[in-house]
Amino acid sequence: MHSVPERLESLVRGLALPQGRRVGRSGHRDAEIWIEAQFARLALMPYAETGYALPYTSGRTQFTNFAAIIPGRDQSLAPLLIGAHYDSVIDAPCADDNAASVALTLEIASRLKSSQLRRDVIIALFDAEEPPYFLTEAMGSIRFYENQTDRRGFHAALITDLIGHDVGFRSLAADTPEEIRRLVCVLGAESHPALPAIIDATPTPSGLAAIALRNSYAPDLSDHHIFRVNHHPYLFLSCGHWPHYHKRTDTPDRLAYTKLAAITDWTHALLLKLADAPLPPHSRTPADADSTAAFEAATIARAIPPGLLQKFGLSVPATRAGVDAFVGLLLRETYELG
Repeated sequence: MHSVPERLESLVRGLALPQGRRVGRSGHRDAEIWIEAQFARLALMPYAETGYALPYTSGRTQFTNFAAIIPGRDQSLAPLLIGAHYDSVIDAPCADDNAASVALTLEIASRLKSSQLRRDVIIALFDAEEPPYFLTEAMGSIRFYENQTDRRGFHAALITDLIGHDVGFRSLAADTPEEIRRLVCVLGAESHPALPAIIDATPTPSGLAAIALRNSYAPDLSDHHIFRVNHHPYLFLSCGHWPHYHKRTDTPDRLAYTKLAAITDWTHALLLKLADAPLPPHSRTPADADSTAAFEAATIARAIPPGLLQKFGLSVPATRAGVDAFVGLLLRETYELG
């Protein structure tokens, strides 16, 4: 029996091949075949009657989303979606961006098969997230939402991107302390009033610390965009940019698989809570983005020791201004969130 880190590494290495997965290249077709085989291996139910593959075109270019469904007890309810993009930005492994999130999504799908939740869960792997398709009508998550869904809407969406690496501070380099390395950011808690309590009620595994930030600090840098603009509750998990972002050096051997396993366990726990949580529609106001300031500050205070904050000239945050100061540090030190 392989451990979770071993299973995740095997999945990452299966997808993050040297030729990459860029749209229109041979590696992209290899990735399509691999994803379909993984869905079949897990014996997932196809989301569409035609199968796992959801092809579409934009101009003269062909793309493919993949989706499966894990049935819940009540198919009349809006489903919960967990998703990630599988394409690559260059002809290179792009292990962190985004094979690691594909591995997480497949691992969680394998766990969900044995537990029937209240509502359906959609397992989605999106095409064309990377430039030049990002935030265009060709982007896979946008096309899925607009043309490929069954129109039940969405209870919530859980999206991951860039989750395979330890966080490093540029000024500290190899001496970055464990309290920083173990961080993962969760954005989008402001999208529904119930989300902060759900995050608080989901403890992170040992070796992982989650800090909550409003999405506007790193606006719509992945597939959560289409769910946000259509006012669905969503959470976006990321460890941010790192020195190997969008480079040939983003290879499987550089990922932190124990941390990726912890993020997988936490994402799975979040998903279980989201599936059962009532998330009734609510009226959004311009103040919603600031409604989570105290919550965000509290997550930072729990994750980062006061002495470490003081080393960078910061105090323990308690207000939006304190969160702003901490995010400024992250932007300077971690090559931006993303």
